[in-house]
Amino acid sequence: MKDVDFLRAILETSILYVDMIEQSTLSNQQEEKSEAKPVKFGFCKCADCENSKWIAHANKRKRLILVSRNAFEKEMNNRANRGMGFFILIYAMMHAYLQILHPYSKAKTVEHKTNRYFKKAMQVVAKDGLAVIMNKVSV
Repeated sequence: MKDVDFLRAILETSILYVDMIEQSTLSNQQEEKSEAKPVKFGFCKCADCENSKWIAHANKRKRLILVSRNAFEKEMNNRANRGMGFFILIYAMMHAYLQILHPYSKAKTVEHKTNRYFKKAMQVVAKDGLAVIMNKVSV
């Protein structure tokens, strides 16, 4: 699987989790926007990304999530935390996507939402994973 395809899968997973949680919290409120522009992604080559200052960041105006190629490869090839790189990238993508969804929110608010949404998403993953394991054991 190419890096770009894997990155697209991670991005779509992150957006899916955030949208699910956002829709459940906004279901009582009126829909603000019926049609949202799609989010694009790409690998970034800025100096901060090259120095691995962050894994992903957002260009809010262009609705673009930029991922550091160095950080991406480092997380995917790190033998010490095999498999955790996937979740680290999901968290970083969620954070960048929430920056796009809430462009006027404070950084602390976006971080708090990211933590809360990531926790809920991991509970869903754990619950579904447990159900799959129980089905395989019982069969």
